[in-house]
Amino acid sequence: MGAGAKLNPQTQVSQERRRDLLLIGGLALLTFILHLIFYKGYGFFRDELYFIVCGNHLDWGYVDQPPGVPFIAWASRHVLGDSLFAIRFVPMVFAALQVMFTGLITRFMGGGRYAILLASVAILAAPMYFGSYLNTDMVMLTGWAACSYIAVRIMAEHNPRLWVWFGVAAGLSLQGKHEMAFFGFALLAGILLSPQRKMLLSPWLYAGGAVALVIILPNIIWEIRHNWATLELLQNIARSHKNIVLGPLDYFKTNILFLSPLSFPIWFGGICWCLFAKAGRNFRAMGWMWIAAFVTFVVLKGKAYYLAPVYPALFAAGSVAIGAWLGKPGTWRVWMKPALATIVILFDMLLWPFAMPMMSVEKFIAYEQALHVTPTKTETMHLNQLPQQYADMFG
Repeated sequence: MGAGAKLNPQTQVSQERRRDLLLIGGLALLTFILHLIFYKGYGFFRDELYFIVCGNHLDWGYVDQPPGVPFIAWASRHVLGDSLFAIRFVPMVFAALQVMFTGLITRFMGGGRYAILLASVAILAAPMYFGSYLNTDMVMLTGWAACSYIAVRIMAEHNPRLWVWFGVAAGLSLQGKHEMAFFGFALLAGILLSPQRKMLLSPWLYAGGAVALVIILPNIIWEIRHNWATLELLQNIARSHKNIVLGPLDYFKTNILFLSPLSFPIWFGGICWCLFAKAGRNFRAMGWMWIAAFVTFVVLKGKAYYLAPVYPALFAAGSVAIGAWLGKPGTWRVWMKPALATIVILFDMLLWPFAMPMMSVEKFIAYEQALHVTPTKTETMHLNQLPQQYADMFG
């Protein structure tokens, strides 16, 4: 083919797709490498030791969780050994997968490579997601990112058969954390409140629900046989006033801080793009999903970070909107593209020591005091100078 020959449209689309996927794969790999560098922290976290013990007594359920994470602990030890690396290898992979799904969501929402980069960087660098611990939250975060990707594909491609795969992802995620059910409810509420409500008439949606039910059924049977032990535990926790309860405004402000203040325009812009923009019409349900999930967790007095799984789709939507706006003619927009992504990641890096231990205790306390930050906690317990999660890596 001559130098001046043009590619046919199909070949050009194929090459663009390949470049997009290479970028997404590269960002996912970068995420894994960063977590590999910082995964050690101060050592095993208290809950990780508990999951290891649960893995020594495999069952279809436990008083406080489904079987997913204890099984991962058991498998990690049998394949990789008893080291901290072995226990945190799967969490590192899950962190990379979350970035990968964010990039794919952005692509199917119509975003170009800059939008993919911005959304992925926002997730990669956000303090709420920067941390490789073996816990039930890692399943919920990655699981709902996968569910959001499939849901966005259904909305973009009008392919209801994908609801079956949504059911697979949702069912496996439920085996990791029961709270996943709230996001399924929020998505259904979002679909009902949006122009996509006709999707509720598709038999494929209910087929996907049936698949999820079959996957989670062993855990449901365990709960029935043990008199719904997890529900009783949650009721006892509510009566004990163990968790810090936030009002709507504080809940909203805490999410802004957890995700990084500089990222707020991206994800909040994503909500607005989904709800009001003409280009976001196919994805109205994703904006309503955030509203439904926010109201649900505030009413049920859930912890502030419980809302974390909904944000990959919102970062994607916001990045699509910003990418389209910065793609318009204008010299200042040309340099604004790299400047915005760079500022977001550099600012978030300042907050990484609060998400993953990467300093000695003495240096971290000095860093915390220099920034005038108080230790974070989600439960009503007394803390000294270390955040709750860091303190639970000692003793």
